[in-house]
Amino acid sequence: MIEMRKGISPVIAIILLLMMTVAAAGGTFLWIQNMTQGQQEQATEELNKKMEVVDLACDTQSGNDRFRAFIENSGSVDIDTSEAEVRVTSVADGTLQLTQTFDWSDKSFGNASGSDWVPAQGSWTDLSQDVLEDGLDYRFEFSFPNSDFTTSETCTAREIA
Repeated sequence: MIEMRKGISPVIAIILLLMMTVAAAGGTFLWIQNMTQGQQEQATEELNKKMEVVDLACDTQSGNDRFRAFIENSGSVDIDTSEAEVRVTSVADGTLQLTQTFDWSDKSFGNASGSDWVPAQGSWTDLSQDVLEDGLDYRFEFSFPNSDFTTSETCTAREIA
């Protein structure tokens, strides 16, 4: 008599293995595509964040340390200036001289690409402490935490008449 074996035929087994392989390959493809797209969007956003100090002057006139900065937004992302932090560091020895926070929300900073922003329309901004020494170089770092922007520039402190 013919013995009947119970189980799946070799053809059905091969079809099931192929289906599982296609499903695994499809899942892997979708996962990689999603991960790559997220990184590409993040990189594009970072490239659109471009801000640079075009001109910086720091003044020690009459013991009242102050600075004037011309900052350009050359990217296409808006910059929130409601909170601005300025860090002043000595170039000679790298010591942090001052950290000061400003509310520059009333200052105009054109958010369009290529527009300039000047605190107080080009007037001087006073530092809370006298930390600048005439003739020495200082690095001014401007941070806008609400927009995740940072830019910096070096200037030589001098008395400006």
